[in-house]
Amino acid sequence: LELDVLPYATGGYFGAFWAGKGHWRGRLIVAKATKPDFLLPENFSENHIRAYALLADYFFQPDFRGWWLAAGFVHWDAEVRHDPDQRSGGYKSYLLSGGAGYNWKFYRNFYLSPWAGLHVRVAGDDEVAFPAGAYKPPVLNPEASLKVGWHF
Repeated sequence: LELDVLPYATGGYFGAFWAGKGHWRGRLIVAKATKPDFLLPENFSENHIRAYALLADYFFQPDFRGWWLAAGFVHWDAEVRHDPDQRSGGYKSYLLSGGAGYNWKFYRNFYLSPWAGLHVRVAGDDEVAFPAGAYKPPVLNPEASLKVGWHF
């Protein structure tokens, strides 16, 4: 089981279940987060993202310790607010995701895992149209956070 700090820090949630053996693990993630307004174009706010991901991780050491690399698929079901119109509009994005992190086991099977990744939008809505403007979901979406987990 695994939790990520970033979605909670932005008023959302995160849950991940994973299974693995040897150097490999697969993860299924469900999360909700709000992208900070300073990362959005002018006149846009409240970019709420519900994310669903399927990822494969490779650990350089056995027992899910140390450095790891990840890759997989992510789906965003999102909405953004256009402030001048005081309206929100929805959009969907399909992304390829890659990342890396480090699992530090600090007590038995509990671990901390700082990580960073990049999500690349490969399909989905190209823009959300509003009467006085349009939001274009970015192609590149960097992310970094800290995970807290436990395995049995």
